[in-house]
Amino acid sequence: MTIRYILCFLLILFVAACKRNIDDVRPAVNAGSRHGKVLPPGFFVDNVRVPGGAPNAQIGPLGRTANTPDPNNGDLPVILGPKLNNPYSVAHMQQAVDLMYGGHYPISATHLYVRFKPADADQFNVLEDIEDLELQDYPMDHEVIQEGDYYQDSTLTMEEFGWLYTVLPVHYTFPGGIQYQIVDQLYLPEGDDLFLEQLAESMASGASYQSSYSSETGLVSIHRTDVMTGTYEYPRTACDCADPTLECLPEPGCDPNPGGGGGGPSNSDRVPRGKIEVQEFISCGSAPTNVAVRNARVVCKRWFKIERIYTNNQGQFFSTKHFLNRVKVIVKSKNNHGSIRKIRGIRIWQTLFPVRERIGIFDRGEMAAIAHVFERPSTDGRLLPQWVAFTTHNSLMEFRDYATQLGFAHPPDKMKILLSNWGSFEQRGTAPMLNKCGASLTTEISTAYISAAIPFGMLVNILSRQVDVVIGYKRNDGNYCNLSSADVKEVAYHELGHASHYAQVGCDFWNQYRASIIRELSKVLQPENHPYGDGNDPFTAPIIALSEMWGYHIEYLLTDRYFGLSVPWARMQDDSYYSINGLGAYLVALESFKPNLITDVHRWIPNGLPYDLFDSGNEAVSGLRDNVSGYTTQQCFSALQSDVRSVPAFRNRLLSQNGNNQLNQVNILFQDYNY
Repeated sequence: MTIRYILCFLLILFVAACKRNIDDVRPAVNAGSRHGKVLPPGFFVDNVRVPGGAPNAQIGPLGRTANTPDPNNGDLPVILGPKLNNPYSVAHMQQAVDLMYGGHYPISATHLYVRFKPADADQFNVLEDIEDLELQDYPMDHEVIQEGDYYQDSTLTMEEFGWLYTVLPVHYTFPGGIQYQIVDQLYLPEGDDLFLEQLAESMASGASYQSSYSSETGLVSIHRTDVMTGTYEYPRTACDCADPTLECLPEPGCDPNPGGGGGGPSNSDRVPRGKIEVQEFISCGSAPTNVAVRNARVVCKRWFKIERIYTNNQGQFFSTKHFLNRVKVIVKSKNNHGSIRKIRGIRIWQTLFPVRERIGIFDRGEMAAIAHVFERPSTDGRLLPQWVAFTTHNSLMEFRDYATQLGFAHPPDKMKILLSNWGSFEQRGTAPMLNKCGASLTTEISTAYISAAIPFGMLVNILSRQVDVVIGYKRNDGNYCNLSSADVKEVAYHELGHASHYAQVGCDFWNQYRASIIRELSKVLQPENHPYGDGNDPFTAPIIALSEMWGYHIEYLLTDRYFGLSVPWARMQDDSYYSINGLGAYLVALESFKPNLITDVHRWIPNGLPYDLFDSGNEAVSGLRDNVSGYTTQQCFSALQSDVRSVPAFRNRLLSQNGNNQLNQVNILFQDYNY
């Protein structure tokens, strides 16, 4: 081997031992100082312009105050200001890196600023369901004059799907078949190099700098040339080499003191953290209590620096990233278990977004103690669905806890839950499971539960196959002070009970159940029997009676489990029931169900039957001979198999799975329920 080859070989070893990527994490330092040194006054541009964080950016007026739907359903538009100079483009960041290190250190793109153009709702959901995509419906490099709920691209019609903007790693594998454009190539320093970030942002805002490096002193000198200010000097620390016998070259981004750190939330005043809560009301006149919003997505963003985190069971969130200032914090009713959406007026495609709320733009120090409470207004408007959404969001978390405790199936993950204040029914819901079963929306379902006030064609084209559960929160009297947390949770628990049932029986069962509901809704000459019918149709009645029996059982059981004795009364069969003898109002209502109440057109749905199977009381008030006890909710649910499609079939399966436990008493109880 010649001397030349030996030298080349040693050079390769030297480079391999010393080379560190420019993106290696440096210790977090406050922008405005480096290595403990104080910056000269005026070194950086004050009040740089930030997308979405303009000093005059405001949330618009609270929207309509009337109780009739308006074309935008109370939503407000995002109004953009001018496009800003992008400090994080590769070309711009190259200048900042060279200045900071007093030499030329080539960098390459780490991320891509991208926009997607979904062709339809299916493509939208593909993007929305990707965990590491944080989608925004307006450009990320514009100043925002007014914050709002939606953005209307002036080049598109309201019916067209708009562009969705996001930031992706440079080697990201794009989902197939969805149109996208790379808007810009970005260099985002790994870790939290706030000095470099602020230097780049100052340059983008018009500041000019010069720098030099002295090998004698080991210092980089950098000074601002467009204004009179002092020179800032700091040591350029060389990287540590893997081989201590070698002399390493300086590398920007090198951490001279690797390691250290430690677990737990940071106490830095540049790390966003706080608590998200939602008001809970027992009744109109009661004082609210604030409860934690659990497992909701929190997004912290400034320019293209984005972090996605989730609240814990105490509603707390803790960022792991440091931000300069004016960081925007957004809360979304979304996690892996489900996405809560709302009707958004005539911009139907934007209904596919989860409910979101910008809770503020925070400067240094402010971001260390962020607090937000979703309050319930007394009138319909843009704030009411936010409160309903996060109450429903918590209900989904609670339902899953109760399912684990009581031994029945969780609803499937990635549930698509739609909130509606339109339609004909007050505070009702439906669980068509269109998304999970790939079924299409129908005229009857859309008219009865979602909206009768928008073009049906638009609704079908956008929401077809995209809805699992609909939660209605409309009050026909217009007084939303009377919309309590229990009212919302009742509907949510009922429909999630159906979703849990679906998880066990599958789409063949559910298609028959949904078709039965649609058939009953189509009987326009019998509106008093909507939505379940009169119980006499041999095709619809058996599967509706079975499925709604389970839905009402879970609704009342779980609402009681959550509120206990704190809710003073509950309603069933158009009657009111109150807590007595330590038994909550919801359980009293189940105990008091009357299968022969002539005034109840749906008395043939045995709402109280599952509870009567495991309680210990004889139903003298209801005229039932209830001598059965000891069965459990888990045993009842286990009997709801896919081939069990009537109440008698449920009875037979329950007995066969449990050794004919209390056979005679069970048969008598079912007979008294007219089965």
